[in-house]
Amino acid sequence: MKKSKAISLLKTYLLCVFIIVSLMFFSILIPKKYVKNNSISSIKYLTKYLVKTKNSSNYPKYLETDDGDLRYAEMVFLIEPSHPIKSLIEMNSYLSGNLKEIKDGNYSYEEYARYWHGPILYLRPLMMLLNIKQIYWLQLLLLIIISIIFFYYVWKLDKLLCISFLIGFYLFSIISVYHNTSYFNCILISLLGSIYILRQNRKKKQINSVKLFMILGLLTCFFDFYTMDMLTLTIPLLIYIFINKKTITRKEIFKIVSIWFISYLFTYIIKWFFCYLHF
Repeated sequence: MKKSKAISLLKTYLLCVFIIVSLMFFSILIPKKYVKNNSISSIKYLTKYLVKTKNSSNYPKYLETDDGDLRYAEMVFLIEPSHPIKSLIEMNSYLSGNLKEIKDGNYSYEEYARYWHGPILYLRPLMMLLNIKQIYWLQLLLLIIISIIFFYYVWKLDKLLCISFLIGFYLFSIISVYHNTSYFNCILISLLGSIYILRQNRKKKQINSVKLFMILGLLTCFFDFYTMDMLTLTIPLLIYIFINKKTITRKEIFKIVSIWFISYLFTYIIKWFFCYLHF
């Protein structure tokens, strides 16, 4: 990789990190009183929801008993806008379900600093108006719209490939991820990355595959809770390989996979570095 391309790649990476962290910071500045009611309502709903789905057959096994959204709702409630940097790094969670203590402000919590917890970026603003159950409906609507666009482009590219994806989506109940924020984010990032590749192909335009997959790895680290993270690499990569099957080389595939992992890992390292300085 030429020095100028490497510098351009690094600039893009740092700009993306700066934008996302800044948006998270401004989200944390929202006064607690504006999100308190909906965050408490969300904690109560998710506490009951986890018990309800524990032995349920209505959802895919990988969604049952996943408490990621409960942690997010707790973070929205526990974040202290008066200490935005501390809150951004620590991301306090674990109310231990003791909702009775909330009124007294006497609740216990622990830090959950090892992840970025990017969904806080939009969950706090949304919880000024909505609780998590209503946010799920928004996620479902968005997932349906993005999925329709994705399948439209894949159908135009290759009908058999489109049918294969439809079968895969059905077998893994992908549409069910709307009620789990981390899974939803991974599918959304995967589909958006794939749609970009498909659109550029329809327009006969070249894409910077290294830069694209670097951004996908970065976004995954921010918005995933260690769930379906590999899908943000594999689905767009499969589409990219299918489109360029006559010209793509093993070296290019290796480069794409490497940049995704490096971007993903380095984004974690940045958070751990901030944690080291803070603690």
